[in-house]
Amino acid sequence: MSKRSTNRSNKNMLLPGKNNKSYKDEDIVEPVSEESILLMMAENLEPVSEESILSMMAENL
Repeated sequence: MSKRSTNRSNKNMLLPGKNNKSYKDEDIVEPVSEESILLMMAENLEPVSEESILSMMAENL
């Protein structure tokens, strides 16, 4: 590999911002499963009363 193409590929690894630091392991985000996304969403839900559930079901009849 020529020096020129090596320099070009290194430039692609720079982050914008402070000192143009190179990517490090902590910059890599792990993939998140659909299940854990749904769990996080469920944790943020407000409790719903049985009465309001029945009311919503009745509106759809």
